[in-house]
Amino acid sequence: MLKELKHVCNVTEIYHMILLLRQEPYSINQFKKFYYNDTNIIKSIESTFELLNLLGIVKEVNGKYNSNISIENEHQLSIDIFKRIVNLNIFEVFRVQEAYFLKIDIGYHVVRNFMIKSNFISNARLPSIYKINDEFIKYIFPLNSRVTLEMLEEKLDSQKKLGRKAEEIILRFEQERLNFKKGISQVSDEDVTSGFDIISFNKEDDQFINRFIEVKAISNGKFYLSKNEIAKSSTLRNNYFLYLVKMDDTKKPIIIKNPYEKLFNNSSIKYEVENISYKIEDIDHKI
Repeated sequence: MLKELKHVCNVTEIYHMILLLRQEPYSINQFKKFYYNDTNIIKSIESTFELLNLLGIVKEVNGKYNSNISIENEHQLSIDIFKRIVNLNIFEVFRVQEAYFLKIDIGYHVVRNFMIKSNFISNARLPSIYKINDEFIKYIFPLNSRVTLEMLEEKLDSQKKLGRKAEEIILRFEQERLNFKKGISQVSDEDVTSGFDIISFNKEDDQFINRFIEVKAISNGKFYLSKNEIAKSSTLRNNYFLYLVKMDDTKKPIIIKNPYEKLFNNSSIKYEVENISYKIEDIDHKI
């Protein structure tokens, strides 16, 4: 549910909506009419109420929403929303010295952005890790889970090793496919910003590099494409290949030629924007 959100209103806007709901129930269409001159609110209304409904702040009855939460001001609403999000137990909470952090995975970027704009959290130095701002620390107890920074870094290191193993598998695959033709090489160690991991050839008798391969290790049915990889695939088109390695069956990768066209520009495949995640089961039936 949280991963499907598109846009969310800010706390001030939500507070004003709650005040309206205290007077009488409103439908989504009634809210859109009320805010007819504010396009940002109109495009955010549906996702906002999906979030509020999930958090138990509003309740839908016969297509109309009402709210009975007891809050006196906008600040109290901020605290209430923060507590309810943490209590969903979707995000890991952990402590390093005197600071507390949330681990928010890429797919939850809409909720993450809402929490940053609401001053609940701020960026930390590790990917997907956000520091809980001091004012809100007292509202996170009891912690839903406790991990150390070392444990988190170990997990991230394990993911890197998995990716490295997948690249080695594909490097060997390409060498065998082209009878160990010279020029096939792994470039991810040399330039992490290249947008691909391995350079190769389409055919054995090709003289110049013409296959640029991005490798993804699949261990949970999902993989991620970065904005840089999407940009590179849009430039290289038919010379850009995505090799998906299922780590429980590494014999034959799933090979997708021109993923920009087949995935990103394919409206029948759902994706999550930021680093974009795709579900394997969707892809198998639609390319």
